[in-house]
Amino acid sequence: MATDFITLFLIFVSYAFIGWVTEVIYAYSKEHKWINRGFLYGPFCPIYGVGAVAIIGIVEFFNSHIMQNRDLSLIEMFLLVVFVTSGLEWLTGYFLEKMFHAKWWDYSDKKFNVMGYICLRFSIYWGVVGVFVIKVVNPLIMKALHYLEGPVYVEIGCLFMLYFAVDGYKTVRGMIDLRNLIIELERMSVQLKSDIERISLPIRQDIERVREEFEEKRLALSVELKEKMEDFEDFNEELKDKIEQEVKERLEFVEYNLKDAIEKRQAEAAKVKAELAEKIYDLRLYRAFPRMKSIRYPNLLRPVKDIQQRRKKNK
Repeated sequence: MATDFITLFLIFVSYAFIGWVTEVIYAYSKEHKWINRGFLYGPFCPIYGVGAVAIIGIVEFFNSHIMQNRDLSLIEMFLLVVFVTSGLEWLTGYFLEKMFHAKWWDYSDKKFNVMGYICLRFSIYWGVVGVFVIKVVNPLIMKALHYLEGPVYVEIGCLFMLYFAVDGYKTVRGMIDLRNLIIELERMSVQLKSDIERISLPIRQDIERVREEFEEKRLALSVELKEKMEDFEDFNEELKDKIEQEVKERLEFVEYNLKDAIEKRQAEAAKVKAELAEKIYDLRLYRAFPRMKSIRYPNLLRPVKDIQQRRKKNK
């Protein structure tokens, strides 16, 4: 029983490594530079290991218990793999988004996507790759594991378990740091909007009050002057212009103070956001998933992406 569990775990490790190699090659073809696309610090993508173990186990279960006197055909196997891998990718994307308030990948720009987590194009890719894995790759891996069987077989499995435990702990710590920084960036955005509203409201009320007071005075004086000084039209116009100029100057002064207060608060917030953006960019997990984006605030990670572009140009 222990050996069966070790074998299952080593199958997981094998496909996690193969998945990591695939992701790194794909990222290099797109970015033309080395990027550790692994979810963990080491050269492993656990989702590939989980996906491979899941499709292999489910296909074997169907062949052993569901199908009657025959194995799944290639078409049936393809459809089953598409369903399993798409479900796994959708669930992973959904829970990561709920945990981090951000999408780690997004297929929204692809046709026939479901909430941006999965799309028909990549589901078909996974189906083809899954059938290839079951028919070609997995028999080779099982042969390699068979050759390893012996006194050190269990020890090898235990060493990998220890490694994944340590790497998993470090990765979870990094995930918590990333989540906290994104939440802090969101809080800053909300706070900035609230502060601007708080600063603006009383000053805007003063502007309206000044306008109303001067308008009342202007009308009252105009009526009084019209009644008592009908022979001094020019003087009336001059007084009217003087009042309007005074109103204009008062309003400009109030609006200047408003603009100055808002600009100072925006500058303070921009400085804090820049510091948070630097911390987020320095996290390995963000660099592994550079297309991550906030759902609540689409432009929230823009400062981080600006850092990414600047450093890319400087290289």
